[in-house]
Parts: sequence; C-alpha cells; structure tokens
Amino acid sequence: MSIHAPDAVSKRDLCFRRNETGDAGIPARSVIADKNARAPGKRPNGGVATKLTFIWKRHDSGHPPHAVLPCILAALALLAAGCSSVRDHYYKPVSRALPAPAGTPGALRIQEKAAAHPDGESGFRLLALSADALAARITLADAAARSIDVQYFSFHDDATGNLVASRLLAAADRGVRVRVLIDGTGTIGRDGDLLALDAHPNLEVRIFNPFKNRSSNTVSLATQFFIDGRRLNRRMHNKSFIVDNQIAIIGGRNIGDEYFDARQDMNYRDLDVITIGPVVAPMSETFDTFWNSDYAYPITAFHSRPPRPDAIARRRAAIEAGSFALSSAADIDTLLGDGPLTPRPLRANPTAVQPRWHWGSARLIADDPLKANPDSPKKGPRLGEILDEMLPGTTDELIIISPYFVPQKQGVALLAGIEQRGAQVKVLTNSLASTDNLIVHTGYARYRRRLLEAGVELYELRPIPAAKNKTLFRGKRSRGISLHAKAIVIDRRMTFIGSMNIDPRAALLNTEIGVLVDSPSLATAVAQFFKEASEPDSSFRPHLLPPNDKGQRPLCWTGESDGREIKTYVEPRASLWRRISAKVLRIFPIEGLL
Repeated sequence: MSIHAPDAVSKRDLCFRRNETGDAGIPARSVIADKNARAPGKRPNGGVATKLTFIWKRHDSGHPPHAVLPCILAALALLAAGCSSVRDHYYKPVSRALPAPAGTPGALRIQEKAAAHPDGESGFRLLALSADALAARITLADAAARSIDVQYFSFHDDATGNLVASRLLAAADRGVRVRVLIDGTGTIGRDGDLLALDAHPNLEVRIFNPFKNRSSNTVSLATQFFIDGRRLNRRMHNKSFIVDNQIAIIGGRNIGDEYFDARQDMNYRDLDVITIGPVVAPMSETFDTFWNSDYAYPITAFHSRPPRPDAIARRRAAIEAGSFALSSAADIDTLLGDGPLTPRPLRANPTAVQPRWHWGSARLIADDPLKANPDSPKKGPRLGEILDEMLPGTTDELIIISPYFVPQKQGVALLAGIEQRGAQVKVLTNSLASTDNLIVHTGYARYRRRLLEAGVELYELRPIPAAKNKTLFRGKRSRGISLHAKAIVIDRRMTFIGSMNIDPRAALLNTEIGVLVDSPSLATAVAQFFKEASEPDSSFRPHLLPPNDKGQRPLCWTGESDGREIKTYVEPRASLWRRISAKVLRIFPIEGLL
C-alpha cells in the first residue's frame, strides 16, 4: 500500500521509525491508510493470487484453482524471498514536473531557436549515431538547472550506465531534482545500488510493475511469474530523458553499453531525437502519470532499513571506477546548433543528409500506465491503434523500421491493402543472423512469404553491415550488429520515432511512447537512415523466385559482398543450429506473447 503525501514534504524531512506492530519504515509525518485497502493493480496484503498464467494456456475463471502445485510454489517463493519484499506501508510523495527555468543559457538558446519558427512547431534533431546519443544525454544532464526526469525499460550497471549515473548524481549535487523510473525487470538484484542513489536528498528512484519479491533467486522469480504472470508479463517499454521541462530525448535507446557502441561483442543501431518546443510539455505530463501511478514503487518500498550513511560515497566511488571514458562531449550551444555533436570520420558520405534541426508540428503518443494492469479497462486508444489508423492513408511510400516485426494476419492485410492502392511498402528488420531475439524472429518468418506475395519489400540487416560511405547508419565495429531502431515514415512527410516495435507485445502488453512529427526534412533524414541500412552491403533482401516444376516459389536472399552479388537459399549467415532452433520454435503457439 502506498502513502501519498503532499509535494511540500521532501526526502530531507523524512525520519523512519517502527510502529506498534514492529513494521519498519513508516515515515513519521505520513498519514497511514487502511493497510487492507486494495488499489488498482495490487492484491490485498496477505492474499493469494486467484488467477494463474501459463505460457500457452490461462486459467481465467476468477476462482481460486484447486491445486496443490500453486501452494507449493508459493511456499518456495516465501523460502526464496530473503529480506526484500514489498512492505505494507511505505512513503510515496506525489510530485509533478517543475516549471521550465528562465534565463539559463539553455533556456535562452531554446527561445532564440523557437522564435525563428511558427508558433506551435517543435524542433527535432535526429540522433542516429551512438556516440552522438551518449554525448547528448551527458550534455543535457550537465546543463540541467532545475530538474531531470529519466524513464527507461532498462538502465544497466555497466560503463555507459555508470557514466550517465555519475552525471545524474552530479546534477543532484548542484540542487537539481532528479527522478529515475525504471521497469521492474531490469532491476532485480540491484536494489543495493539503487538504494544508494536514492539516498541522495535530490534523487529518487522508483520501479515500475516490479517483482514484489526482490530476491534474484531463480526459483523465486519463476514462482512469482507462474502465480502473477498476467501482471508481470506487462512491461514499461518507455524511453525518455527530460531536462528542465523544456528539452528531451525520446526514441529507442535504453541506457547501456550496447546502445552506445561500447561493447566488443554486439552493439545496436538505433534512433532517438532531441526535441524542444510545445511537445515537451506532454512528455513531462506522461512521465508524471507513470511516476505517480499505482504501478510505480519507490525503491524504499522493499526495504525497511535506510541505507548506510556512507552508501552514496561508496556507490559514487564504484560508479567512477567503472565509468565509460567519454572521448568528447558537446556543450549546450553545440547541441542546439546544426553542426556535428562528435567528430566525424573521413569515410562519412559528404553528399548525404547532414546534422541539423528539423521543425514541424508534433504530437506525443503514449500508452496509459493502466495498460500494465491486465484487469483494467482500456483507457483511450493505444499507441498502436493510432498508428494503425494513420497507415492506410499512405499514398506514395511507407517505410517501417522495426527490429522485431510480427505483423500478424491483420497487419499483413493492412500492408497488402496499401500496396494494392499503388503505394510502396518497405520494411527493415533483423535477419536471423543479426536478431537478438530468436523467438520473435520466428514470428516474423511466419509472415515473410505472405508479405512478399503482397509486394512488400523486405530488408533484413546483416550481422556485420558495411560502414563505407555511411553517414547515419554506422558506428564502431564489433563482432555483431543488431537493429534496435523503431521508426515509421509516411510519404516522406510524417515520421514516428519512439519505443514501439511492430509486434503483439508492443500493441497489447507493453506501455510505449513516441512522437509523430509533420516535417519533410526529418522524414528525409530517417529515410536516409533506412536507405543506408537497406543497401545490399548492409542488408539481405528476401525474394520469391518463379514457380518451380512443383508449382512452389522458393525463397532466396540476395546481397552484396566486396562489390559482388551473393545469393543464398537458406537464412544467410545464420548457423545450422540457429536455423534448426528457429524452425522448432515456430511450432509453439506463442505469437500473442511476442
């Protein structure tokens, strides 16, 4: 049960004490609510879940299942719990976005840029290069004057994660209010580190839709998912970084080495945008909605003891020791200008789209946090439904960039209809060799032939795409590259960039966020990213060959290597074991979970 307190109560005002029954961690200034009251998405304290989730079959009668196994599993979960599970009472103050500061260098520069464009338009700068994406986040954190709101599906404890965390702590040291909201799946086993950050009086950490038992024990996690899987299967996939309620980064990247070209084995190719203007305010409102929802738990809700007095110092030392060494960082003037954020290599294509700000009317589209509750009625149209309504209006060209692409039957029909009306449909996704999610790729492969028959152009990213003559689709070489960008371009005018993949999980289970922008120049830049990624030296293109003597149309893939055309009749560059595994996984009816 959460206890909401007024905004005026700060973390500095809290003192923890024990109540009459021995429960720890009740703030002395809070008002205790009925501990047996049930909030949306929460089960009564001490109760047993009455609905079970299975991987492929669900018991939905609403009555307690008469079986011994759930009781055994519940007992195992309690044994594996350790000392970290959600408390009956915890402090959860309601807080809102702070007003944007005036008179700071960043605020003045933003006002200057906005004044040169019509009222109501927002500005966007594409972050296609991983080095730029990391530098932009560091620059914004260093320039923050009043507030930073960070919301991510995952925030890793690695070199780049430590670098970002160190800058958030530095901002908090300056008096900036920092709020960090992370999805529950990426925080298991990390409570000690998060508690240390949360101990800073200006920094607060909350976990969205968490495993209530914080033990990293495999038995505990599996048991919780078995009992409460309908809830735990729904995740907060949002990704945003908002500074001073006036400038933000939104897109596909989480915080972690693979998103910023800092790993040796595998890195992602992704897309974000920096945005300024009117569209930032609804981003802050969306963050507030998630932050104050019943599904966001303070990290202190799972721990009765406050952290050690030296927790922040110890964590700060660990962060600094393991932090990524940023080779170059931009200042706020560079970030808001039209030049490159980081040095460009000589091999970059000088004729391609160059870095610049793009302006146009924009709309934020975001799911409601109630989507995390499987029993909650739907509140308004979901992000995927809004996009589905827009796509049929394509008249010339539709570009889809999605690392996980599972269109299902209705999606195939929608894209086929667009093709039949004379527009081109082009899709960039991962190949079997480059995907980091083999199960989801089997969902795509199930519809690949139907898409090709409908005339859709498919491009599957190679595990090691070419870097020569690439301006937007390039980065540090590693042993593997995987696509992670999520974008849609309609008629080289409307562009969607956000966190949403084109698959059932994004449409039905995860909460998602993105911006829809009416800007031909931004659309051209994203189309350039697509073009570079889909060229024969970077992607394989599947085709259907003419019918053979059995009337079948074999599938083949074409590409290019060192200027020579290559052609293969099996999934290219994928190992035999990977191809066999993919075929076996297609047997299982799990499409709705992909």
